[in-house]
Amino acid sequence: MSRSTSTLIYWIRRYLAQFLAQKAKIMATFITSSLVLWLALSSQLGWAAGNNAASAANRDGQRSDDLTMQALAAAAEPTEVVWLETVDQPFLSLYRPAVDAAQMAIILLPGQLHHMADGGLMQTLYRELPIAGWSALQVALPAQLNQHVNGLDNDTRHQRAINRTNQAVSHMMAQGAGSTALIAGNLSAQVAIDIAIARSEITSGLVLWQLDQRLLSSDKLQQLASSQITLLDILPVGLTEQDKINRRRQFQLAGFGQNYRQITAPDGRASIRYNSRRIQEWVATEFLK
Repeated sequence: MSRSTSTLIYWIRRYLAQFLAQKAKIMATFITSSLVLWLALSSQLGWAAGNNAASAANRDGQRSDDLTMQALAAAAEPTEVVWLETVDQPFLSLYRPAVDAAQMAIILLPGQLHHMADGGLMQTLYRELPIAGWSALQVALPAQLNQHVNGLDNDTRHQRAINRTNQAVSHMMAQGAGSTALIAGNLSAQVAIDIAIARSEITSGLVLWQLDQRLLSSDKLQQLASSQITLLDILPVGLTEQDKINRRRQFQLAGFGQNYRQITAPDGRASIRYNSRRIQEWVATEFLK
């Protein structure tokens, strides 16, 4: 083979190798880019599907709540039914004025809609407080799924409950109440605490019923204490004496003094009658009619 032929073959092989290497690089870049694009699209589709599922669940939950409120309104005395409205939608409240009403009105915050008519503590108080001279408004709140303080700012149900309770407070003030007391169960306690802080100038009393100590925020307790609110803490069943001491100390460290009272209720159905009586005694003792 001549020298010129060998040189030609060398350059042909070299250019061919460079071409194949360049082609491989292009293919690798194409495959990598395609994979990245596919992952990005999958992520976006998954995010959209998740959002759509959450939105659908919220819509279904709202429809269920609407039907429940309509059923509760149909079963209640027509004169007690009050439909209030927030920016997003109307909601049910049940109102019983006292014959010789005190200046302070009681706002009851059931943790679930069926608690408005299940014969439990909220319905018992709603029936008995007006007889004792305290007008009572029971508010239909969306079920509160998240009880932890962290994340409540982005919790749609919590914000809707805040809006409804805020509107309920304004309604009672428009009815002539000089101040309000909020009574909340463990499921609605965070709503009541937030409203008591936000509207401290017209919230005189707060009842927390069986709220887990782990859900008590030191920061919010300090804000409550600084407002001079009077608080009745009905303890969860099963606490030891040391648990009760620790809980009382938590409130004291936040700034509560004589305006904090702690009681322990019995377990079972007897607790409803007991709690109702103790709450009425607390209201009559702490607040002037």
